[in-house]
Amino acid sequence: DGKFFIAGDGFRLNVGGQLQFRYIVDIRDDENAPDDDFSTGFQTRRTKLDFNGEVNKDWFFRVLVAADRQEGSIGLEEAFAGYKMSNGVKVRWGQFKLPMLREELVSSSRQLAVERSLVNEVFTQDRSQGIEFAYSTEQWKVTGAFSDGLDSENTDFNDGGGSAGFPLRTAGESEYALTGRAEFMISGNDWKMWDDFTSKKGQDFGFLLGVAAHYQQST
Repeated sequence: DGKFFIAGDGFRLNVGGQLQFRYIVDIRDDENAPDDDFSTGFQTRRTKLDFNGEVNKDWFFRVLVAADRQEGSIGLEEAFAGYKMSNGVKVRWGQFKLPMLREELVSSSRQLAVERSLVNEVFTQDRSQGIEFAYSTEQWKVTGAFSDGLDSENTDFNDGGGSAGFPLRTAGESEYALTGRAEFMISGNDWKMWDDFTSKKGQDFGFLLGVAAHYQQST
């Protein structure tokens, strides 16, 4: 099926990865630092290993690790397990992306541009640790999460909050956080078609409306 996997009786482990390598040329007019008007070089932007799968088609899991592009150290991005119920309800717990901005929810391997927008980087939810419930039908999908707050991945429960480098954004542990997102598929035949921003040649027309909200109490 186009994937590398290890499977047994009711068990399947998919093994994949992502490698984004690029050459950057930056030309700018900097009067304060004329020697820095021209910057160029190679960059390994993303190097990831992805382990995900199912157990008896009801239980699912994922462990996603990535190498730091400056130091090369391996860090955890996602680690969660979950259960799919027969009535369209799905629950997962662990570390994952909160259900807020759609641009952040689309994988970096399926973006239209080389990076996400500046608006997304300022307001992004990124990953957190918590529990999430989702209910979906052929046209509706509603997701809610109870977590440690925006951009609080790889933190312990008693870590303090802090700045994420942007004045409008916080990062690190909060006392509690609630996130919700609702989507209505006006036109389309499958929720998988929304895993990226563009359609394949010959794919059916799609029209999706979504709304999300987030609240957290920080220390």
